[in-house]
Amino acid sequence: MDLDLHALQAKGLSPVDVVNAVSAQNLIAPSGTMKIDRFEYAVETNSAPQVINELNNLPIKAVNGAVIYIRDVAHVRDGNPPQTNILRVDGQRSIMMAIMKTGSASTLDIIKSVHEKLDSTALRGSIHRRCRSSRSPTSRSSSAAPSTAWCAKPSSPPASRPS
Repeated sequence: MDLDLHALQAKGLSPVDVVNAVSAQNLIAPSGTMKIDRFEYAVETNSAPQVINELNNLPIKAVNGAVIYIRDVAHVRDGNPPQTNILRVDGQRSIMMAIMKTGSASTLDIIKSVHEKLDSTALRGSIHRRCRSSRSPTSRSSSAAPSTAWCAKPSSPPASRPS
């Protein structure tokens, strides 16, 4: 959600008002079934919008009979925040993934699974992948597994260096 702080101020609202409006109206309540004769029907009580854009139509507040909607002070979209940094590996633009380990999961199994997922994507063959820094255990018997593995994926293999 991209808030327009000037529009919020002009309408006498704060970002908290927007958060409260979304929290109060974007609900998923328990549902069940209703049996009529020999048929059983699903009863849906999900008031969460089905499409992201529908969040723009949620009312925030009524002032003097005029309803202020989220679309009046913000824009809801399915997207990412603006890029604020660039990663380079050997001078080439790259992608870095932070992979967080939870619980008793095996770090080595997680790394293997990530590599398998990357190999099964449409990008297979178009990227050069290598682990730049991994805090994975050096021994398979190590019980002190780390919480994070960092991998960089340059978009093309680095140029070979003269020996």
